[in-house]
Amino acid sequence: MRTLSREYGWAALGIYFFLSALDFPFCFAAVRLMGVDRIGHYEHIVVGSVKNAISKIWPSTEKDARPHTEEDDEIGIADDLEEAQKANKGEASIWTQLALAYAIHKSFIFIRVPLTVAVTPKIVKKLRSWGWNIGKRKPN
Repeated sequence: MRTLSREYGWAALGIYFFLSALDFPFCFAAVRLMGVDRIGHYEHIVVGSVKNAISKIWPSTEKDARPHTEEDDEIGIADDLEEAQKANKGEASIWTQLALAYAIHKSFIFIRVPLTVAVTPKIVKKLRSWGWNIGKRKPN
């Protein structure tokens, strides 16, 4: 990549970023197709383990952050909160999906870099034929 950037300048970096921008949506789609329920299951296991570990280090004196009262029953706040938690219980959060897609995207660097090296000279040659002044030209 260093040699490529010396010869073709910012075009090599631009092509790499372009390939990265194309790659990430496919990784995110693959994560979504893998199943948000399956990912959500593992997310809840990990989050539960972390919460248990933290509660062992810093035990809380309160049982609940917000105790259930009779007013909640009248208003319906507690029921709505419980229903929302049950509805979202099986699915992974969007942040977990994005983090997993980003990790997969970063692991494909061994594909993006050689593809950039293979494609950059051809793209720069075409752009130069159109009149763009990109990188160092080889003397004729």
